[in-house]
Amino acid sequence: HNCLKHAQAKALSVNLLKSDNTIKISIQDNGKGFDVSDKQKQHSLGLKTMYERIRILDGELTIESKPNQGTIIIAKIPLKNG
Repeated sequence: HNCLKHAQAKALSVNLLKSDNTIKISIQDNGKGFDVSDKQKQHSLGLKTMYERIRILDGELTIESKPNQGTIIIAKIPLKNG
């Protein structure tokens, strides 16, 4: 949804990889990108929400983006036994 709303991307790639104990989700677009540190300083609710959702799952979220270079979002979420 964010990619369509904000990135103005022409292409989007979503990959889901499962290993023995981790799920890795990567989302990459060729949109307009943004300065991640600026958004964090502005206390962007969208970024906060994504980080918090992954944190609740004991996961790790990485966002790489630069203006005019698109965005890559990677979430790694551990699988729980039981």
